Amino acid sequence: MLIANPGAQVLEEYQRLRSKLDAERQKLKHLRTSRSATMDGVAVELQANIELPQDVVEANEAGAAGIGLFRSEFLFLNRDDLPSEDEQFEAYRQVADAMHGRTVTIRTLDLGADKSINGADRGGPNPALGLRAIRFCLAEPQMFLTQLRAILRASRHGKIRLLIPMLAHAHEIEQTLGAVRLAKEMLDDHKIPYDRRIQIGGMIEVPAAALS
Repeated sequence: MLIANPGAQVLEEYQRLRSKLDAERQKLKHLRTSRSATMDGVAVELQANIELPQDVVEANEAGAAGIGLFRSEFLFLNRDDLPSEDEQFEAYRQVADAMHGRTVTIRTLDLGADKSINGADRGGPNPALGLRAIRFCLAEPQMFLTQLRAILRASRHGKIRLLIPMLAHAHEIEQTLGAVRLAKEMLDDHKIPYDRRIQIGGMIEVPAAALS
């Protein structure tokens, strides 16, 4: 909502609301070093979601225990070309270094629905059911391999985990693990180090995945 030419009373009200919000933020800052736990003592890790490497600054300021979700597709949006392997590597490495050993979970490209690369909108009338996320990546193996190599290279700089979005069927898992193996072999051929025990997980977020 935009208020044009607000009067003195309206300005005073919004200044009061802003002061209240600032006070709440200052109050929360005092809690960032406190132990996160339920009332009965069960420890809970509070991690941050980020879209770009620079977001890690705010995550650290808020006392995040790690990066629970790095939405890597935002590195690909609002541009006419694809980010190179080195560009992606630097972005992932920057976040891993900034977290100083705390977990960084990087989700592979989740394109489709409300997010698409210029000229690569192949989602169909219902993008949620079309070629998106892991289905899109498996249909674009060179782009996928480039991202996997970048993530693997960055894994030696911190505790990075790999997260696969929108899995629906077992064959998608098999194809994805095959792509990861190929990416590792390509790095091995060039003697490029990476975390050989990197953890790989999947997002169970569609009914087909839950049912199978």
